[in-house]
Amino acid sequence: MMNNSSGEKELQKANINWFPGHMRLSQRLLKENISRVDLIVELIDARIPHSSRNPFFKDITPGNKARVVVMSKGDIADYGNNEFK
Repeated sequence: MMNNSSGEKELQKANINWFPGHMRLSQRLLKENISRVDLIVELIDARIPHSSRNPFFKDITPGNKARVVVMSKGDIADYGNNEFK
């Protein structure tokens, strides 16, 4: 059995940054340039509307910015239990 300090060190070594660099760059560019656009179009999957949304957009979008949410794959979505009917 390991003591806490060596176990914590091993955990720190195993901690891998899973967030890809190209996504971080894209987020930075979006944040820097959001004031230059008139309309934001967010494309989400109609089959999984909540989990396919990117919470980052909510954080960087000013309340007065025009926004359109487009749902793709609506022809294969199950709208039985969906608030986006």
